[in-house]
Amino acid sequence: MQPQPGGETALYMIQIAGLDPEMKPGSVLLTDRRILYSHTVYLKNESTGSTAGMKVPMIATDIATAVIRLRNIMKIRDIASSIPSNEIIKELRIPMTSAPQLINPRELLYGEIREVQIESAPFMNGTRVEFRSHSFLRVRLEIEVPNVNPQNMVYIFHDTPLRNNIRTKF
Repeated sequence: MQPQPGGETALYMIQIAGLDPEMKPGSVLLTDRRILYSHTVYLKNESTGSTAGMKVPMIATDIATAVIRLRNIMKIRDIASSIPSNEIIKELRIPMTSAPQLINPRELLYGEIREVQIESAPFMNGTRVEFRSHSFLRVRLEIEVPNVNPQNMVYIFHDTPLRNNIRTKF
């Protein structure tokens, strides 16, 4: 099935990834125009923590954030261990109208991204990806994908308009 001319094409679906600084489990959809991401349905019944709104000293907030991040990474690793590695990232190349739908997705347009930094994530036995904006060193989105080799992630991003913005550290 070929996408219609001028329509958006879904390129890849990352089934499980850690999103944002707290590494809440999520899903990512790469299209030819943007990145869509949201919390995953795999853990919709499990709570992931947050330090937002807590009135605690700064050091306690930092410790709480680190504990939440570690707990969420462990959940992601557990879920990923039950998913075949070739299912964590699926190549789609289908019209966006036929792509899997994310729950309340947020979007990041490729034009807002200055650099994609891809590196090994040893604790996840996978890959860490940072999408940095045009403002000085600001990270717009951070994901960690378990059981995926960093070189494979580079290959995936070569299929997007970000191919000239990739920086690697592995």
